[in-house]
Amino acid sequence: VVRCFVAGLAASQLHIIEGISGTGKTSLPLAFAEAIDAPVAVIAGSRSAPIRREVARALAGLLGSATLNELDAGHLVPVEAPEAVASAVAEVAAR
Repeated sequence: VVRCFVAGLAASQLHIIEGISGTGKTSLPLAFAEAIDAPVAVIAGSRSAPIRREVARALAGLLGSATLNELDAGHLVPVEAPEAVASAVAEVAAR
């Protein structure tokens, strides 16, 4: 499930929000969200494109155990703010 979810991220950011199954009756984002029961850190750059921040917020909203972290960075958050990313991940890992 996780591999399919990550592969979907590469296809299009909007597929995360708007994806549906082949029948059109099941929301893929909701199905994936329900399958993830571990703590999740959703990390977005506050200076990234607005659509990227919107997708991050929507994804965090779908995942009941998610923590949204909007860090002071652009699109390459791990490169621009590695310490903040490490801190966010460590915080979630400690839960």
